[in-house]
Amino acid sequence: MKGIRPKKRKRVRPTDEERLKHWVELGFSGEIGRDGVWIHYSNDISFKDTGDSIYYFGPLSDEAIVSMLEAARKHGWEEVEFFGDENFKSRAYRLACLMDPPLKVSGYDMPQHLKKTLDIPNDTTKPEPGAAPEQVPTNSHTL
Repeated sequence: MKGIRPKKRKRVRPTDEERLKHWVELGFSGEIGRDGVWIHYSNDISFKDTGDSIYYFGPLSDEAIVSMLEAARKHGWEEVEFFGDENFKSRAYRLACLMDPPLKVSGYDMPQHLKKTLDIPNDTTKPEPGAAPEQVPTNSHTL
């Protein structure tokens, strides 16, 4: 199981209808199920948004991870935590750091060998000013 959740739970989380609206605003289709909002990202990738977490199903894609992070921001999550395997967490961490503005991440410290491989400075969670980081893909995906 892999996904993201807010660092601090809100007293009142967005309703299923509000969360589905956030995803539709990002260009996705979905439906409300008995256990959350199901989002159809592609033929082999989907998300389940329970309000407390967004679960990722399918092969990893940077663009799909960015879509999850954008939805988290729309839900009002100011800081997120990742759960899942190291590959997912390190990719999500890197992409959250490259967002403009960066999305705060809690509870994850990328291993030094991955920071070196991905060219991420040791003393910061975002790229150095003046550096030319790769652009985070924006969602132009419509189902």
